[in-house]
Amino acid sequence: MIYQAAESINDGRVFLKIDEFIKNNSIYVKIENMNPGGSIKIKTAIALVDAAEKNLCLKNKKHVIESSSGNLGIALSIICAARKYKFTCVADKNTLPHTIKVMKAYGVEVIIIETPHPERDYLGARLDYIKQRLLSDTRLRPLII
Repeated sequence: MIYQAAESINDGRVFLKIDEFIKNNSIYVKIENMNPGGSIKIKTAIALVDAAEKNLCLKNKKHVIESSSGNLGIALSIICAARKYKFTCVADKNTLPHTIKVMKAYGVEVIIIETPHPERDYLGARLDYIKQRLLSDTRLRPLII
């Protein structure tokens, strides 16, 4: 099958049937690594960008900012690249180097937060950074408000 866009590959129909894993039963395992980016997060990324296009004027702003230190960042990288949006991913120093390289390969600006928030750890520091960026740059659109 040939797809026109990476997000189209997400069809939700790739399962592996395992007979007798449990005596006298079969189980079906969803193979999410067949999705672009290798995880279920591609569905979340599509839904977030769709909602931002519909509700947050993303098509006019053309720039997304979001906090992620893993698969969601990669999935958003794929969707934003496919839809020609600039994407800034705010990660932290615990993010795997491979994840950062993959996001950068899609043209993502990756911001690494080096110091945790004193009470809310790295997530709190990442969210504080995003709040400051949103206040200083009206072209940015957060995907989650």
